[in-house]
Amino acid sequence: MIAGIIGLSGYIINNYSGSYQKSIYENNSKIIDKSDSYSYFNQVRSNIDGTLKSKFKFTGMDTIYNLDTKDSGTISINYNANIISGKFKVVLINPNDEVTTILEGTSKGTKKISLDNGESRLKLVGKNAKGDIELSIDAKDDVEIEYLDN
Repeated sequence: MIAGIIGLSGYIINNYSGSYQKSIYENNSKIIDKSDSYSYFNQVRSNIDGTLKSKFKFTGMDTIYNLDTKDSGTISINYNANIISGKFKVVLINPNDEVTTILEGTSKGTKKISLDNGESRLKLVGKNAKGDIELSIDAKDDVEIEYLDN
């Protein structure tokens, strides 16, 4: 019975995420879109003391942070991602709609990013992705961070 449930969950993830959502992963022109499109089959997410923890099965793109700077600023993104299956990445979209990949797949580390004046967005992007991530952002006072809870 458990094998049947696991098989059914895989079938649902692979077949009920829309073709648009499945096409996002490799397409920056879709990733820069301000509106999100995603299907979560399973998700547990928390943001406690500035640390995002998320366990998921999903396809699509989901904006998790807006970062606003009046002048240019610098942030450090600390991450620990464990991806069991599928494709997964975290990207930053700057005010000029340029996409920077912060991490892809299973990865652990810190990435220092210079932000331009304006609003940047941090997104999770996945294609049949299953795994978990822990992520936090260290920023100076000149960067306003807004966590988007969906």
